[in-house]
Amino acid sequence: VEGNSISIVTEKFDFKKGEEIKIRIVNSGTTPLIFSNLSYGLKITGLSGILMYSPWVSGEEIIPILEPGNEVSFSWDQIKNDGDDALEGLYKISVKGTDESGINVEKSTTVTIWK
Repeated sequence: VEGNSISIVTEKFDFKKGEEIKIRIVNSGTTPLIFSNLSYGLKITGLSGILMYSPWVSGEEIIPILEPGNEVSFSWDQIKNDGDDALEGLYKISVKGTDESGINVEKSTTVTIWK
């Protein structure tokens, strides 16, 4: 895509409870994207917007830049930040960065966890 674009890719949209969810964040545009820390703005929430998971990555003082065509990968073992297992249901995976002029670039997708 010409200009700013970010994509979230999962291998599928339906997962069994406890199954690892692999998440790829891809700069699908033509401009570098800047993120506030090494978690690349990744958040997993319930549909109500309540945060369930956000990765903590050491080196939080590093400001990562994702060049066009490059990607980073994360995986979620369905354990919430509070240590509890995620329940069955629909979850929103979102990422947020900015371009070099400070314009927000965001994307989200949903996945379902089944019994």
